[in-house]
Amino acid sequence: MLILSIILIGQPIVLASEKCQNQPLLPVIKVNKKCPQGFFSSGGYCIPISDKIDPVIPIYDGKKVEKCPLGYRNTRGYCQSLPLIKTNSIPRVKDNCPLNYYKNKGFCTEICK
Repeated sequence: MLILSIILIGQPIVLASEKCQNQPLLPVIKVNKKCPQGFFSSGGYCIPISDKIDPVIPIYDGKKVEKCPLGYRNTRGYCQSLPLIKTNSIPRVKDNCPLNYYKNKGFCTEICK
């Protein structure tokens, strides 16, 4: 089916998620002296101080982020989600994004209805 859609339309069909999920609120690797707003430092990680904090996109390479995707703000080298925007992004690996995600600057953002 996917191959047929590429032949007939020229692009793969992308399936949207039923609803957008918020960025998960998780500890992240500490990449500089300060953690993002609402997080505290512990053992090389930045830990959220409560479940009311705006989550950040995880950083896998240990480097500060220069530019954040749409729907996020740069907070001390981390991309922190904006309070009222429901979106879920992950770091992009090379030039690829997984199924149901689109390229959004150096990240992949989930496609949703």
